[in-house]
Amino acid sequence: MGKEQVLKAIQQSKAKLVFIGQDISPLTQKKLTDKSHFYKIPETKAYTAAQLTQAIGLHRATIAVVDAGFAKKMITLLG
Repeated sequence: MGKEQVLKAIQQSKAKLVFIGQDISPLTQKKLTDKSHFYKIPETKAYTAAQLTQAIGLHRATIAVVDAGFAKKMITLLG
């Protein structure tokens, strides 16, 4: 969770899905999206930072899912 940890998880190919808050800065969104595309990791901007914070109970604007099974199910649910 958090930008630096998410970038690290992407670069190490540990991330299986990346949630990027819709309302974070465009530069941060671009950086996370570009890294996700480069490493071929699915990403979504389906939620705001507030919604992500509410979902996990910690103030975060971006989240990397590292569990493959959970990521697969989330991708299915996101459509």
